[in-house]
Amino acid sequence: MVLVIVVAVALTLVMRMGQHEAEHTTTTTLKPTQTQATTTTTSTVTVTSTVKTSASTQATSTVTSSTVSLTTSQTTQPKPVESEMSFELKCDQGSTNEAVRAYKEAKNYCWGWLGTHTYNWQTNLPIDKVSGEVKIGPSEGGREGTLYVEVSRDGGSYTKVWSKNVKASDTVRFTIPLNGENIRAIRVRVSPAPMSSNWISVDYSDINVTLKEYASVIEHNCHEGVHLEAKKAYEASGDYCWGWLETHTYDIGVEKKLEYAVIYVKLGPTSVPGATSGIVDIMISRDGENWEKIGSANIIGGGPIKVLAMKGLDKDFRYIRIEASNKTPGHFIDYSAIVLAVKD
Repeated sequence: MVLVIVVAVALTLVMRMGQHEAEHTTTTTLKPTQTQATTTTTSTVTVTSTVKTSASTQATSTVTSSTVSLTTSQTTQPKPVESEMSFELKCDQGSTNEAVRAYKEAKNYCWGWLGTHTYNWQTNLPIDKVSGEVKIGPSEGGREGTLYVEVSRDGGSYTKVWSKNVKASDTVRFTIPLNGENIRAIRVRVSPAPMSSNWISVDYSDINVTLKEYASVIEHNCHEGVHLEAKKAYEASGDYCWGWLETHTYDIGVEKKLEYAVIYVKLGPTSVPGATSGIVDIMISRDGENWEKIGSANIIGGGPIKVLAMKGLDKDFRYIRIEASNKTPGHFIDYSAIVLAVKD
């Protein structure tokens, strides 16, 4: 009778231990394109009970419990779910058309008595929404006007999509749905502009542009030290980005199909900003040996960061390279970042 009671208690403890494990299961949320495996954890508990049969004799009985299995099953997604690809444009990176003018006026890429900040990513992209933050000048306040957000399909003519009454020194935030319109540029504009009576100005802007695609998004920048030339750069300069490099090459690890690419690049040398310009080529490869050019741009040496966008590529690749073209020797890649929309 004592044996039965002890064994019953032991089995109860086993089940409580199983419950305890189940209550502490950790759930990991994976991105849509990651494989989610089925994991089985098995806990076997052996309970040994000592039963006193008489005052002078002890018998030992060993009871092995039933196996308690804890199984958590997560099913692999058959297809990637819809994910958003977005990229950021900031005036302090020098990404506006007005950056060089601002720098000449105020030694600052953002403010220099400007009435507009214009961001042009060079090619039409289907934009789901755009959001941003704009700082209105002058800083002493007291003046009033209107802030406009405008978009363009050709980089020349602009259409208003949003406006708001503002005051000098205001910081204004906005989110505007564009529902997949093909846009290549966005402009924030104030009125009355500088050089007018009671003018206001655009002193800072930060814009986030979102596409919506069935794709996985890969993002890297050279400060992470993940590009293939990072070690060489660090040994030369103590910095992962610049070190008199002619290329920045990113290996995404496995072959994918490239749909969209947004590339940020700063071209050196910086000794005499704006003194020269050079050609930068964007290349892709499946094996790291044979390369195909998918885009290029003429960029001011020592100037601000340039943003290049490419769409509808539908090309298989594993490596992507930003290269200072040998057509304009004497230039170097001083900074790079990539935002890629890819599919399996």
